Amino acid sequence: MSGWIRLWRSLLNHPLWTRERFTLGQAWIDLLLSAAHTDHPVPRGTQMVLERRGDFLTSQVALAARWRWDRETVRRFFRALERGNMCRIRTSKESETGYTLVSIMNYERYQGDVEQSSSLSPASDAPSVAPSNPASVPHPCPTPKKGKKGKKQKEPSPAFGLTLEKYLTEFPPEGQEVLHQAIQAIASTRKSGKVAQSVLDAQARKWSRFPPEIVVKACRVYLDRGYANEGRAEAYLLGIIRQEAKRAGNGREASSSFVGQKGWVSTPATPADTPAGQPYPNPTTEGQRAINRAWLDQQRDQERAR
Repeated sequence: MSGWIRLWRSLLNHPLWTRERFTLGQAWIDLLLSAAHTDHPVPRGTQMVLERRGDFLTSQVALAARWRWDRETVRRFFRALERGNMCRIRTSKESETGYTLVSIMNYERYQGDVEQSSSLSPASDAPSVAPSNPASVPHPCPTPKKGKKGKKQKEPSPAFGLTLEKYLTEFPPEGQEVLHQAIQAIASTRKSGKVAQSVLDAQARKWSRFPPEIVVKACRVYLDRGYANEGRAEAYLLGIIRQEAKRAGNGREASSSFVGQKGWVSTPATPADTPAGQPYPNPTTEGQRAINRAWLDQQRDQERAR
C-alpha cells in the first residue's frame, strides 16, 4: 500500500477522536491536523505571536487537558518527537500566559504540492459548514443515519476486522511480551493447551476498546496473581481490564471539545513513502525508541498515581 489519504480537520471535534485518552500516535496526528496552513498572528496575552505555516501555537496545559495526560507526559512526548526529528518545540514566557510553539518538520514538503494542486484549498475554499454535496469533501467524518421509526442505526465498531497480530503492533516490545505471556496463561486453562485463533482475535477486538497501558497493567495483574492456575481464562482477564479502566477514569463515555481549523491535510500511508533523510511523518529508529520509552514512562506514572 502506498500513497496518501485526506483527513478533514473536523475530525478534531469528532466523538470517535476525542472520546478517550489519547495514544501517542493519536497525539502526533492531532498536532498535524492542528498545524496552521497559513501565516497569521495569534493573540497571546497582551501580545501578538506570529504562527507560521506548519506551526501550532498552544500550551502544555491545554494539550494535557485535551489528551488526558499529565504535563510531564506531554513534556516527555515533545522531547521524543524532537529526538526523532519530527518537530521543533519552542516554549516562551514572553507574554503574560506563556506559550508552546510546535513546528512540524517538513510540513511544506508533504502539504504544499497537494494543497496547491487541489481544487479544495484549505486556505481559501474550505467551507465553514458541511457542504451541500458531501461527495465533494474528502473522507468527511461519518455521521450516524436514522433508520426506521427515527432510531439511529448502530455504527460498526472501529475494531471490526481487527486481528491479534495487528493489535499487538500498537505496543512496544515490552508490552507485546506481557500480552504473549497472558495469552500463554489463558491457553494453559484449556485441556488442549491451545486457544483458537478466532478466540484470540475476538479478545483483541475487546481489548482494543481500552488504552494499551491499561491492558498491559491488567495482564500483569492476571499473571502475577496466578488466576490462570485457578482456571480463570479470557473472560476473567477482560473483567480485570474493565476494572483497571474504571479506576483510571478511562471510561468509554469520556468526552472533550476542541476548536480546530478548517480544511484537510494529507498523510503518507506507509514509511516507504517517506524519502531517506525526511523524517516527517515517520520517526527515525532513535525517535521510535524514544516514543516507546515515553509510552512506558507514561504507564509507570499512572501506576505510581494509583
